[in-house]
Amino acid sequence: MADADIAVTYRDLVVENPPHLTLVTLPSDHPLSARAGPLDAARQALRDASERMLDEFLAADTVVLGVPMYNFTVPTQLKA
Repeated sequence: MADADIAVTYRDLVVENPPHLTLVTLPSDHPLSARAGPLDAARQALRDASERMLDEFLAADTVVLGVPMYNFTVPTQLKA
């Protein structure tokens, strides 16, 4: 039975290619994020995109992952 109240967000992490965790991509309220120094527009856009995905993930009640296994581990895009 379908539930009309369920919102589904589909993310293809191969296509979107999220950046790996660095000082720049840490959330702005993280204690170490200040070590990245002042951010130019491109680096700020990376941080904003990273925060947006993190907020979306934390707000989800359910997360479903469909991933292949390579050498007994998950792809780097998922680790990012």
